[in-house]
Parts: sequence; C-alpha cells; structure tokens
Amino acid sequence: MKDRQYLKKAILLCGESDGAVFKRTFVIVKKLSEGASSICYEAYHGNSGRGVLKEFYPQDAYALERTSDGQLVHSKEFRDAYERFLRAEKEYVEPYEMLLDAKQNSDNQDLSTFIPAFEIYHGCDDNGNIVGTTYIWTPEPKLETFDKVCDEIHKHPDRNPEHKLVTVLLAIESLAKCICALHSADMIHRDIKPSNFGFIKRGNETLTQTLQMFDINSICSVYGKIDGVVGTKGYLEPEAGFETANNQTDIYSIGVTLFQSIIVTDEVK
Repeated sequence: MKDRQYLKKAILLCGESDGAVFKRTFVIVKKLSEGASSICYEAYHGNSGRGVLKEFYPQDAYALERTSDGQLVHSKEFRDAYERFLRAEKEYVEPYEMLLDAKQNSDNQDLSTFIPAFEIYHGCDDNGNIVGTTYIWTPEPKLETFDKVCDEIHKHPDRNPEHKLVTVLLAIESLAKCICALHSADMIHRDIKPSNFGFIKRGNETLTQTLQMFDINSICSVYGKIDGVVGTKGYLEPEAGFETANNQTDIYSIGVTLFQSIIVTDEVK
C-alpha cells in the first residue's frame, strides 16, 4: 500500500436530514490521530465550534487517491479492491447508523447522555453527488480520557487515595449505566477500555460525574452477524477466541477496567 495522503485545508461534504441533502465545507485545523481504519482531524464548519472529523481511510486500501479538492476516492479500475472497500465502508458506518436510529427511537435517555452527538457525512462534488469516502463529525466537548486518570493514580497512588477511589468508582458506575443502555437497545460495544471513554472538561475543571464514550465503531447488534474477534488484548474475555461476543463480553471488560484502574502492579507500571 502507498503512504496515506492527509487532508490539509478544507473539504466539501454532504449529509442528510429528514430526507433532504445538505452540503457543508469543513476546515481542517490539524491531524489528531490515525488508526487502522480512519484518520481523525480537528476541524470546524461555518460558525460551529471545533470538533473531530473522522475520515474512513483503511490502511490496507491500495487504490485510494486524494484529489486536488481534498476528496478521498477509490479507483474503480481495480474492481475487486473497490468492492472490498465498499463492503468495509458499509461495515464501518453501520454502528453509527444503529446508534442514530436507537437515539432517535428509544425512550432510554442514557444513550444520549453517554454517547456523544455525531453526524454522518460523505465526500461530494459541488452538485451534492457523493464522490468520496465517509466521514463522522463529532462536535464533542474536550474530554479527559480515563486512561490519563489511571496514569495519575498509578504514578502517585498515595496522593489523595480516597478521592481517587471515589473518582474511579463514579466512572465505573457511569460506564456500567452506559453499557446497560446499549444492551437495552440490543447492542454490544466489544472494545471497552480506559482510552475509549472519558470525563467532559469545562475549562480546567474535569466533571468526573459526566462520562462519554467514543471510538464506538466496534458496536454491533446482538442480532447481527458477529464475525471475528474485535477488542483489545488484555480487556478481552478468555473465551473471545472461540465464542461469539455477547453482553458478558462487555461486562468482563468493565471488570478488567476497574481492576487495572485501582490495582497498581509492576505489570501495570
């Protein structure tokens, strides 16, 4: 595969609301991070605040090109590769579509509380025709990730231990409520770990009773086809290699997260 080609300035995207297609130009501020399936940018549009624009850009796709207007397009010359890309793109966006449907049609308000607001966009031309890959826009507030909280506990376990224990227990309680809301909506997360959720920050203040999830593209329906092992080593249940993921998968990961946040061992260090 070729090296990835990053967004530099701005890109025109289209979304859909109540059956109507609309266009927005997103201005790229900087690249934040990248993983196997996507690249995250700090961005904004119009008068919006800054948020995270996640671009579907799999590392193993070798026929992707960045056009002069920033669009990421896949060559149709390589038919098999193009069809694999479309299947992967569909699988990538499916968890977000499920969550949008659940948040709009469920009476359970915990989903809206714990899952950040997001919108699905696609690269488009001036006429609104889809020409590029998929994007997830999250105008999310600043978050203090839980793994950073755990790092502080492990570095200085003797500083305010009672306060730190209460912070951890509140976080795990909120995490459990979030996962219960997902399970009630017939979904499982499959990749719970300290770096996948955090506390909302207001200025220099961290709101330890207000938790939100992110990196939610591992979510799937309990009724759908669940192929392969999804998750992070160390947080997966022992049966993950030979049993299909279910609600207990998430419960086990919550237990590991609690254990590793409060137990300081040489291995954790």
